[in-house]
Amino acid sequence: MNPQQRRLLEVARRACEAAERSIAADDAATAANRAYYAMLYAAQAALVGEEVEVRSHGAVHAAFGIRFAKTARLDPRLHRWLLDAFDLRLLADYDPMWTLEAASIGETVVQAGRMIDTIERFLEPQSGS
Repeated sequence: MNPQQRRLLEVARRACEAAERSIAADDAATAANRAYYAMLYAAQAALVGEEVEVRSHGAVHAAFGIRFAKTARLDPRLHRWLLDAFDLRLLADYDPMWTLEAASIGETVVQAGRMIDTIERFLEPQSGS
């Protein structure tokens, strides 16, 4: 794991922790936002190892799907979770009529944590430490 991957995973963990705090504060919109970004940063960490540098959300989603989900190098559910979290974040961030109990975002936050853990384990053998 290189320093850029390590940093992305640290930022992903902080975003996941912020999502957990948001659930505790009954703030579903912020929880959805932070859970999605936790997954996005984790996906970017995996892609850095492939020497793929993509910045847009759609490019990250596509590259992660092609490199990891379709090849089953990582569990394809991770890609589905990322896409579902993106849709949830769009509703939370841009639809003023969207309402949901913060507790209902709990599964997405759990998925974000699992995705981070899975990618960290996947990258660890590459660290040489």
